[in-house]
Amino acid sequence: MAEIGKGSCGDNKPPPYSRYENEEGVGGGVKMRSAKLSCPRILETALYAEDLETARSFYVDILCFEEISFDPDRDLFLKADGSVLIIFKASRTKIPDSIVPPHGTVGNGHVAFSASEAELEAWKARMGARGIEIIKEINWKNGARSIYFNDPAGNVLEFATPDLWGVTKIVEK
Repeated sequence: MAEIGKGSCGDNKPPPYSRYENEEGVGGGVKMRSAKLSCPRILETALYAEDLETARSFYVDILCFEEISFDPDRDLFLKADGSVLIIFKASRTKIPDSIVPPHGTVGNGHVAFSASEAELEAWKARMGARGIEIIKEINWKNGARSIYFNDPAGNVLEFATPDLWGVTKIVEK
């Protein structure tokens, strides 16, 4: 049995052949092995806000995200470093009128953005200069640091040094 919390994804051995082909190659004539599974990288994550115009100003003008697309009645797609942050209007995305399944949440969400020590200080200064309150600052036992603040919808955002979770360190700029 796989050990919980170790990222083992079962025994992580690829099955002998893909589900589309059997051992004789039926289904395409060529034997194909399936890929070995690993912990997936997050491609996109979502927060929710009802006022997408205000969210757009905040995330683009203050947090420096690059806008991918914007529908003021439904969603805001933002390019992050290697992933996408989507701000959805939950009152619309709960309605089954799209090609994706209905979804939404109640209450404030949370997402943390990676920042080097120098960047963390620069973000603190930027927030202060724009009147955005840092609601919590934590110096973690492992030496990592975090600052927390709210977006206009009440979501709790965080800038944290990457050593918080032992992920790849950012080279100081």
